[in-house]
Amino acid sequence: MNVRFRSKPAKYDSGRHTAPGCLIPFFLIFAIAGAAAGFFLFRNIQKGREVENTWPQVPARIISSQIITNHDSDGNTYRPEFTYVYEFEGRQESATGHSPARFSSGYGWANRRLAEHPVGSETMVYVNPADPSEAYIEGASGMLWLFLLIPAVFIAVGIGGPVWVLRSRSAESTALPAPSAADLSQRTPSGSGKAFGCFPAAPKTTPGRRLAVSIPPETSGVARIIGLLLVSIIWNGISWVGFVSVYREQGWAFPTFFLLLFVLVGAGLISGFVHAVLRVFLTGSTELELDREPMRPGGYSRLVVRQHGRNRINQLSVKVLCRESVTYRQGTSTVTHTETVYEYPLADLSGGESRPGQPFEFTTEFALPEEAMHSFQASNNKIVWSVEVKMDIPGKPDVHDQFVFRVAPPMGA
Repeated sequence: MNVRFRSKPAKYDSGRHTAPGCLIPFFLIFAIAGAAAGFFLFRNIQKGREVENTWPQVPARIISSQIITNHDSDGNTYRPEFTYVYEFEGRQESATGHSPARFSSGYGWANRRLAEHPVGSETMVYVNPADPSEAYIEGASGMLWLFLLIPAVFIAVGIGGPVWVLRSRSAESTALPAPSAADLSQRTPSGSGKAFGCFPAAPKTTPGRRLAVSIPPETSGVARIIGLLLVSIIWNGISWVGFVSVYREQGWAFPTFFLLLFVLVGAGLISGFVHAVLRVFLTGSTELELDREPMRPGGYSRLVVRQHGRNRINQLSVKVLCRESVTYRQGTSTVTHTETVYEYPLADLSGGESRPGQPFEFTTEFALPEEAMHSFQASNNKIVWSVEVKMDIPGKPDVHDQFVFRVAPPMGA
């Protein structure tokens, strides 16, 4: 059947929905709080490193110990405190403390520290050579560096928030009017110096089974699997090492719960990897065929969508899309704005099912508008045509693929 296409103007924002100005001070509070917390934490860590690297160690005897409780709005935290006596340069000294960081955490962690150094036991302490009355059992735990992630998150939110607000405002203030068909057909890439810009290279097509050309999806299933696998390995390798190390040292304390968030993100990445694998092995691959590639404005083609595997299709949606991306400088930032300027719905069907041993197929035909802009790619402007295929498949991963094809300039242009 020959499908009549409905052009869809780009949904450019009129700029009325600007981000409230009060958001910027709100985000800056996060940045200031994170910077202050990070400064004090980093200073304590550096002092602990200095203690370990420059203060001499001497034998000491524990004469008393206790757990100090710190009360705050988030609950109680605990830190161990020891009193010990030692001899330094021929003088008898005593000191109270545990580490210069004065770090507090869960009660179990503090209690384990007391058990490691019972009253009457001998241990080694670091002594300040400039003030022998200052001494500590520990310098700085290597795990403290992980806690810098906490103020880092606040700083990232505090800086990223205003950047997002300012970019949103700049995008709204420079929003383009919805292009007309004539404007789209005459537009050239800024700075290209050529009427038709740079025509994109041909996609890696192969001969089709029923039509002339088979076009691969923009991102293959194997590429998704490899990408998610690499990211999952790196992310989970780092987050799990930190989580297990802190848990062993402190038990279920606040830092452990904080690092648990990173572990949960890693679990999400693993879930995405599993989904990509199941998509390939359970759902099967999706193919798209056309009569010709590239097409031309006003050109006609048949289209075949083929889904391998035995699947029941609850819903099938097929669209021809044209997207325009514009890249421009806004101050010191580079902004890319992408809009769908035309949309051609080809199918919105339900209730399909593949036959035993055969893939599910959907066949139709379409024609591009006479005034359609051809594909091009320049340094700051791009027009991309594609076929979007979505399938809702019960009990299996759904399909959402983009198949990019080219539209050549009109004959004689």
